[in-house]
Amino acid sequence: MVCNACGRLTQNEEANYCEYCGNSFREHINVAVKPEPPKYITAITENTDKPVPFLNWLGTYALLFIPYIGGFAFVGLLIFWSLSGSTPQSKKNWARATLIFTIISFIILIIAFMSFFSNPAFMDYMNGTIGMNELFESVY
Repeated sequence: MVCNACGRLTQNEEANYCEYCGNSFREHINVAVKPEPPKYITAITENTDKPVPFLNWLGTYALLFIPYIGGFAFVGLLIFWSLSGSTPQSKKNWARATLIFTIISFIILIIAFMSFFSNPAFMDYMNGTIGMNELFESVY
């Protein structure tokens, strides 16, 4: 069969459509072609957060050097920044990660102190039954 639209020859005599262009070989067959659904384009949103300045990061860590209250203020600000809606996303994620790391470190520190202070050699030293030399000999 020869296609009326493109002129190509097909080997299949029983074919209803041209293998190349898709045109109908039969005149009485009407093909209903579905229109393609509209393609939706998603809008690309740009990151509108401004980067956190270097001096802001430096000031955050300098807060730790304030005697007595620096550590408490640092943890307080970490909690505030991790829960605040107006904090830039990068600083919010950093505050959350640092807060989790601080909590885990604090738990490990408590366990280490508990194991050290519950050591029988330390208890004997605190009670005055052994001296410093005997304490180090019993530990090492």
